[in-house]
This record gives sequence, C-alpha cells and structure tokens, in this order.
Amino acid sequence: DAAALAIDAAPACDLAPVARGDSRVYVMYTSGTTGRPKGIEVLHRGIARLVCNPNYMQLDASDRVAQVANPAFDAFTFEMWAALLNGAQLVGVSRETLLDPAALADFIETRELTVMLLTTALFHFVARERPEAFAPLRTLLVGGEALAPRWARRVLERGAPGRLVNAYGPTESTVAATCHVVTEVPEDATSVPIGVPVANTEIHVLDARMRPVPVGREGEIYIGGDGLARGYLGRPELSRERFVPSPFAPGQTLYRTGDLGRWRDDGAIEFSGRVDAQVKIRGFRIELAGVEAAIRRDDAVAEVIVLARDDAAGHKQLVAYIVPEDRRLCAPERRAAARRALASLRARLSAELPECMIPSAGALLEALPLTPNRKLDRARLPEATPMTEDEEARDAAPATESEREIAALWSELLGIPTPSTAANWTACGGNSLLAAQLLLRVHERLGVKVPAYMFYEQPTIAQLAEHVDLLRGGDELDVSDVSMVDLVGESRLDPALRPSDPRPYEWRAPTRVLVTGATGFLGAWVVRDLLRAGVEELHCLVRAADADAGLARVRENMRRYGVWEDGFAARLFAVPGDLTERDLGVPRQDYERLAARVDTIYHSAAHVSYVEPYSWHKPANVVGTTEIIRFAFTGPTKALHHVSTISVFGPNGFFDQVADVYEDTEILSSAALLHLDMGYSQSKWVAEALVFEAQARGLPLNVYRPGFIVGDSATGSCNVDDFIARLIGGCVGLGRFPLLPRQRKEFVAVDFASAALVHISTRAEQLGKRFHLVPPTDARSLSMSEFFELIQACGHELAGVPYAEWVEAVREVVAARPDHVLLPLMPALSERIYDDELTRWELYRDMPRYHSDNTRAALVGSGLEFPRLTQELMARYLEFLRARGLLEAAPAPDAAPDPAARPYVVELANGRRIEVPRGFDPDELRRLIAALEGAA
Repeated sequence: DAAALAIDAAPACDLAPVARGDSRVYVMYTSGTTGRPKGIEVLHRGIARLVCNPNYMQLDASDRVAQVANPAFDAFTFEMWAALLNGAQLVGVSRETLLDPAALADFIETRELTVMLLTTALFHFVARERPEAFAPLRTLLVGGEALAPRWARRVLERGAPGRLVNAYGPTESTVAATCHVVTEVPEDATSVPIGVPVANTEIHVLDARMRPVPVGREGEIYIGGDGLARGYLGRPELSRERFVPSPFAPGQTLYRTGDLGRWRDDGAIEFSGRVDAQVKIRGFRIELAGVEAAIRRDDAVAEVIVLARDDAAGHKQLVAYIVPEDRRLCAPERRAAARRALASLRARLSAELPECMIPSAGALLEALPLTPNRKLDRARLPEATPMTEDEEARDAAPATESEREIAALWSELLGIPTPSTAANWTACGGNSLLAAQLLLRVHERLGVKVPAYMFYEQPTIAQLAEHVDLLRGGDELDVSDVSMVDLVGESRLDPALRPSDPRPYEWRAPTRVLVTGATGFLGAWVVRDLLRAGVEELHCLVRAADADAGLARVRENMRRYGVWEDGFAARLFAVPGDLTERDLGVPRQDYERLAARVDTIYHSAAHVSYVEPYSWHKPANVVGTTEIIRFAFTGPTKALHHVSTISVFGPNGFFDQVADVYEDTEILSSAALLHLDMGYSQSKWVAEALVFEAQARGLPLNVYRPGFIVGDSATGSCNVDDFIARLIGGCVGLGRFPLLPRQRKEFVAVDFASAALVHISTRAEQLGKRFHLVPPTDARSLSMSEFFELIQACGHELAGVPYAEWVEAVREVVAARPDHVLLPLMPALSERIYDDELTRWELYRDMPRYHSDNTRAALVGSGLEFPRLTQELMARYLEFLRARGLLEAAPAPDAAPDPAARPYVVELANGRRIEVPRGFDPDELRRLIAALEGAA
C-alpha cells in the first residue's frame, strides 16, 4: 500500500534532529493559587540534565525504575526518561500496591526494583508503617514537600536503600533543582537539607533586592540554568513576574520560587518555608511551619498539617490535622479518647507557644488524604473539633463544691452564665485585674490562697478546683514552680541572625531613627528628646490599623504626659506593626525599605506585669527583642540602644550578699536568682542576654539599665498605672505604709533617664557600653522608709506597720473596694514564695550599690544633673496624682488602729533581737547602732 511504499522510499540513515535543547518538549499544567491552572513550558535540555549522567545518582541499563506517578504529574517525567534514555526498564506500580506498605515492600523485592521516586507524603506513610520496605532499592528519591527528619532517620535505621535522596524543585525547574544524599539524621535535627544544585543548574538565595545573603541567613530561593522552563503558556504577565532577569548574567533568567532557604556552612541549602506561608490570626502573624514543627516534637504525633480555616462565626482559626502514632485513636468509638489526646497536646503547646500560635481545633486521621499525584489533598480534610476536653467534659456542669463555688465566682465577675468545668479564664474574658479579684474572693469564700499563676498556666475551672481541693486537704503548692524557666536556654539567639552587610559598621550620628515603646511612659520622653536633638526622621513602631491611627496614638500619649510639641509632626512617622511578629509585623517590601533607611534603633518597648509569668512576657520582651535584632542586621547594620533594667540582677543582695554591682558586671550569675522573681524580670534578663549575643556577632549597641522610673522632675507628670503610683495612692488612702527593713529603691526621674540615654547615644566614643541610670551616690538613693517619710513630710498621716500586717489591711480594704488602686498588685504583694515566709518584694532587702561610672563619665559636660527625690519633688508628684484622682483621704484618726498598740521585733546584724515601737524607722536604728559601733 501507499504507506509501505513511502517507508521503503525513506532513507536508511537516522533522521536529522529537528529539536534543540531550548525547544519545548511538553506543557505541564499545575494548579495555581488563584484556581486558574498554569501551563509550564518544559524544555528538552531540562530533561537531559536531569537524567543523563546526573550528579546525584547513577543510572544505567541494569536499572528497573518504578513508574509510580500519574502521567500528568512532573515526577512521571523523571521516571519515564530516566528509564528510556538510559536503556533501563520501567515497571508500573498500581495505586493499590502503593497505598499498602506491606504489598509495596513485597513488590519492590520481587520485581527487583532499583530506582523509585516518591512524594514526601507517601514516603512518610510507608516509612511509618514499613520502613524496611525500601532496603532493596539502589536509589530512593523523595520530594514534593519538606522531608520529616524522624521518618528519614527511621528508614536509615531500619532498612536504608543504597542511596536516599531528598530532592527539591518546582515544576518550573523540571522536577528537581537540588538533591541531598541523606546519610544520617541527627536526633536533634529539625529539617533535612535539600542539598546542592543538580548538574547544569544554578541556585541563588537572595534578599528582597535580589542580593546574595550571607551563609546562614534566610532568603528567597531563585533557580537558573538548563532546567528552567520557558515560562507559562499564554500567561506573559505571570511569566514576567516569576521568571525574572538575572542580576548575575545579562540575558539570563532566574525563576523566583517563593520558597525560603539558607546556605549552610557545608554548602548545602536548607529549606525553611514559603514566603507566603504566614497567616494572620486575631492580628498576630503566624508561621504555620513553626506551629507544625512544635507539634511534631510530640512523640505521639506521626504527621501533622496546620491550616488557617474559618470557624462557624467566620473568624480565622488554626486547625491541626494529625496522624497519631496510635492509630486506634482514629476509630469512631474512641472519640472521647481522641479529644482527650488533642486537649493534652494543646496543654503541652501552651507551655511552649504563645496563645495565638496554638490550634483551636484539630482532627485525628489514620492518614493524610493524598491527591492522585500523591500530594496532600487539602480539599478532603474533614471538619475539625475544638482542641479542648471531650464533649462530655466541655458540657460538664460543675459537680464538686469547689467547682460550683468557682463557677459561681466566674459568672459573678465575668457577667456570663454558669460556665462548664472546661471553660478557660482568658477565653471567657478574664484579665489580670479580674484575676486579682477572683483570688481574693476564693480566699474569702473557700478559705485558701490560690497562686496567681494558676490563671495563666492552668486556667480552667476544673484545674483551679483541683488545686483548691489540694489546698483544703493540707497540701502545699510551690508558687515558684511556674518561675522555673531555663533562662540560659531561652537566651540562645538564632544562629542565622548576623549582619547582612559585610562592611564593618561605621559610626553615624542618629539621623533617621526607629523607636519602639513610643506609646509608653519612657518612650514619650525619648521621642521628645530625640526630636529636640534634631533627628531628621523619627519612625515609631506602633500597633495600629494604619499610619494615621498610629501617629494619633503617639501624639495622644505624649499629650497625656505634657511632652507633645506641634513642631514634631513634620518629622514623626508611625509604622503600623507588632514587635511580637516576624519582621515586626511590617509587610516585607516596607520592612526592607525601612531597614535601608533607618540608621539607629531605640528599643524601649516592654510588656510589664507584676502578676503574669514569663510565658506571657516572652512574646513582647523576648521575641520582640529578637525581631529588633533581626531588623538591626537587615540591610546596613544599625546601632541599637536597648533599654533594660537593673532588675536583671535579681535579689542578689539577699541571696548572695552582693554589695556592689558595676555596669560591666556579667548577668549570667543572676539567672539562678530570678526563678523567684517576676516574669517581667526574667524576660528582661533573656532579652539582655540576646542583645549581648548579637553584640558578639557584630551589632553595635548600648544597654541602658534604669532604676525605678518615676515622674518628670520639672512637671511631676507620672505614670499613674505603675507600681509606685499605685503604692502611694494605696498607702495614703489606708493611712499606713509597710516597714521594709534594709530595702532601697533606685528612683530615677523619667526626664533624666531619657535625656541621659539620648545624650549618650549621640556620642561615638560611648558605643558598645552598658550604663546604669540610677542615683550617682548613696546620698541620692532612698530607703523605702525615707521614701514614705517624704510623703509624711508633705502632710499625709502615715503610720509604719510590719509588712504582713500592712498586706492584711490592704486585703481587707480591697475586698470591700473592687476598684481599689492596689487590687492589681495584690498577688505580687501577698504571695509568699520563699520559705513560705517572704514575698517577692521582701526579697529585695540588702540591695547592692549600683555603680554608674560609665554614665557619670559620659554625662560630663552635658549639663545634665541627676534630680534628687526631695520633699519638693515628692509634693509635685503627689499633686499630679491627686489631680488624676489617685490619692484618697487618710482614715479619720479615731477609725484608724493605734500604731503604737504593740511593739514589733527587729533582728540586728549580730543576731540580737530588740522590740521597737511602731512608727520608729528600723533603718534609722541600724544606722545609729552601726555609727555607735564604729565610734567604739
């Protein structure tokens, strides 16, 4: 026939090739994030460089390659051409066999397969069920998603193939762009490297300006070389967006992956997530990968995926889909056990993650659903249930006497119907002020003292009732347990945080600055003094919906304290953001632009609570400081002026008999003392340790440690919500003050602290030092007795009484007055944390002398004089507090108890005890005795 004649007439030699390396070989469609598929134009040379003499494995005619992938999936490209271009055999594997680990193990062995490429999800599934299945293979490649270290380690230990390869690469780079031969996985590994480029492939890790980042620093992964696709079929705009000109080779193109990674010291690349893998929950920006990593650390979890999904009310919530090690929990009849398992996991996460990062709902699955291409099928994930107790527990009404009493108190204080025993205090609207009220009422009605930390660490009615019952039974709770934080472990700075600019830092006078804490007390004065000093631009990081709202917050705060000047507006800029979020909660492009513009940072923001534990201070004070360090290292290196506190040294006078603390005294030795201190002090210690580690890596900085900041020495303007203001108001109203022997406060006026900080920060020769902002001499430092004497001298009748009696008097008045100024401080004032005798405040006796040599030297010639707290200045403060309604009239003389009714006992340094009438200053007595002994 005609066809046969045509064939006979054709030449006997090979046909001349009509395709070149840059010719299109096929179009592979992938699902787009917008729902519109993208047709990726793959080229001949991409396949050739993948399977012809590859640098990551050996391929020859003796191989038997498993055909696992759907032909519409790019993994099929590897399988087919790896076999055909090397004379090897291609062996089909059915879907049923793939999803049965035992059958797959048998198939690999009996069919003598030597090469297999699996998606990560499928590999995890088989590795969990039958890790030895892959042992007969010469090469096993895994790719598509991040490889979990635990499953890679399990396969290596139970039945390693000849070569286990972790492959990485989007379809736009023809199946694989990098490969890593996995030979070992350390126990503490949190990821498996994606390796080095395959043959004829370029990999770049770049910053937002497409500049290479240093080793260890995170950047976006860009791919170039022979594997690069031509672009997207019929999508020129999208092609221009993702396939960008290479800054390293004119005329060449790079593919912008949207993946984040970093170079390791060994030359391999480590994948760290997606640029767009962040979600916002209740205003907090959250990395889903970070939540997944925390969940994977639980030995009961085999696999997990965390998504952001809408709840019934349309609000975004985190949902965790978990494959448990114990698959029996997935059975319908084990629903209650499954919910308990989820609740247990949530409780563990609560000790590790901020509340905003803990999934609200979860589901236990026998396996994560997969698409026909063996990737995660998110559409088939089921509805999740709340990660609280099981349904019975969630709906359980209070049953015990303690549960009923506590539930009634919650209902009374929070204005809600009687809650279930699994109700969460903060979720029901509870806060620290209401918690203080609840503690008093629990003590009043149930006769026990519950530690304040319970509301933050174990905040359900059932948990509180359990502890109340323990206390009623005579058991003791160690209030300090919650404070046992590994501060040294918490202070390890991310190894990747290093200067992005390789050039040595050169001093620049502060010109364009970033200030944190501008809506706080000290921050208001810092903003004023910097603008008065002539900075050109002052950017304030502030929580706000937009820049206008942020600027309004800063302006209103400064007006409240009387430090706003209309001329400031032209040079003041608000940056809407959040310290607790990655990149300060600022969009990446704006973040990079700001980092390139700012030359100096003033970090004064801090969360301060006298009740909340370390875990509640960590997001703002520790994570926030880490993010400030990240910002300082981004772009040109910026000088950092970090505001800390002298409380990082803890009660070292009481415990270690430390007499002198110098500015260069190391803080490491005080870490052990802080387990009895407030969560605030602990968090500031960690923040300071992080700052010192950043300094060792090349960050130019100063650390400022103020004493207790009080009002403006010129105007008397005070922070009416701080400890001292509330203490003054409460003591004046009560007519009594606590006698605190051998205790001193290092008071410093806010205007002096700010002016000194700003002056020092503008002096190049002072960079790299630590400064104590405290009274320069003992003569300007006050004991607490002298402090209250100043209030007495201003006309207020105050009687000094022993501390325990004063606390009891405060407890009585606060119980009758829920709006009393001392109510928020009651837990800190009354909880006995040392030897069941002393409170936190009482531990600060025998305070050391805080030297300020660096500060005094730096202020020579500045014209700044430390304002001593005198009767005149105290009167100014009291007038301000009175104008703000914080001072109350003292009780009438006939209503007040007789302060001289009975003496109290004072123990002297030599061990002798003497009786002293009330109202007599024990510090004065000791000074008198010391003087007499010295004279003798």
